[in-house]
Amino acid sequence: MLLVLLAAASARDDTYARAARTFDKWCEKPSPEKTIVSPDRRTILRVRYAEESVNKASLWLPKVELRVGGKAVPLELPALWNQYEVLWSPASDAFTIAGGASAIGGFDFRVEFLEGDSVREFDLAGAARRDIADRFVICRSKWSPDACGGYGPEGDWVNVMPLAWVDAKTLLVFAEVPSSSRFGGMMGQVMGYEVALPSGKIKKSYTARELKRCCTRYMGWKYRVPEAPE
Repeated sequence: MLLVLLAAASARDDTYARAARTFDKWCEKPSPEKTIVSPDRRTILRVRYAEESVNKASLWLPKVELRVGGKAVPLELPALWNQYEVLWSPASDAFTIAGGASAIGGFDFRVEFLEGDSVREFDLAGAARRDIADRFVICRSKWSPDACGGYGPEGDWVNVMPLAWVDAKTLLVFAEVPSSSRFGGMMGQVMGYEVALPSGKIKKSYTARELKRCCTRYMGWKYRVPEAPE
C-alpha cells in the first residue's frame, strides 16, 4: 500500500523526504553525471546534463535514463520545479519522482514500476487529493477568496509529495492545501493517507497531529502542526 501525506505549512530544508536523492532541473554550467542506484544495486537511474538554448540563454538540462539489465530506458521528466526528488522502493521494483512548480504550489509525484526491462508509470495521488479537498472546502472558509470556485473537488490544486517507502507496497507521501492566501482560512491544512499500490485506494487516514506523532522521522524539514482552519 502507499501512504500519502499532505504537508503542513513548514519551512522546507533540502528535501521533503529525508532519504531522497535529488537532481536539478537545470544548471547554469556543466554538471557531473549523477546516478541513483536501486537498493539491490541492479538498476541505475542515470542523470546526464546536456547544453541547450533556453530563451537565448545556455542551460544544462537533465537527460534521464534507467539502466535495467544492461538496457537503457529513457525517462521523460514531468515539468516540475528546479529540483527533483527520487525514492527507491526497498524491493527495487519501483521508485518515485517528485517535485514542485513553485515555492508553494504545484507539488506532485508519480510512481515508476519496473516490468522486466521496461517502465510503467502510475499517478496514485488522486484519492488523497479528492479526500482532502472534501475535508477542507475552500469556499467554506471564514474568509474564502473570491476565486474559491476554482478549487474544485478533484483537488488538482492540492500539493502531494512522497516521504518514504514504509515497505515495498507502502509509500509515505506528504501534501497540503498550499500555504497561500488564495486558499483562505484553509491554507496550510494537512492530512495523511495510506493508499494501496497500485490501485490508489485509501486504506487509512491521519490528522495533522497524528502525523506529528508518527512520521517526522521521514521528513527532511521541521514539521509543525498547522493552526485550525477558519
